[in-house]
Amino acid sequence: MTERSLQVTYRNGKAFAAYLHLLHQTGEKSVKTVPSADGLLVVDYAQDGKPIGVEITAPSAVPLDRVNRLLADLGETPRASNLWVQSSLNQKSEPLVMPQGDGASRRADGPPTTERSDVLPER
Repeated sequence: MTERSLQVTYRNGKAFAAYLHLLHQTGEKSVKTVPSADGLLVVDYAQDGKPIGVEITAPSAVPLDRVNRLLADLGETPRASNLWVQSSLNQKSEPLVMPQGDGASRRADGPPTTERSDVLPER
């Protein structure tokens, strides 16, 4: 079972894109996508018509209340404010330390070409 979580991709130290995984069977694939009118939110649906995820194409441009309205429309629980991109990922704070394959670590706000993804589970 894939749990609900928010995966954020960073480019040049800023949130570039995000994907809100909704609770679904592991391995379940999207067979239909429905974008919002402005293209900032894209809902993925499984074969049975159940929503399995929401792509957030510009996280800094989408407020939490808009995501929560969409979640309510989909019959999902609203997202907690302390787990949202704008409140927890775009503010200046001590960057995460990301492990590297060679056992070394680097700061997540590394060089301008740095790209990384973080997954924030909901509890």
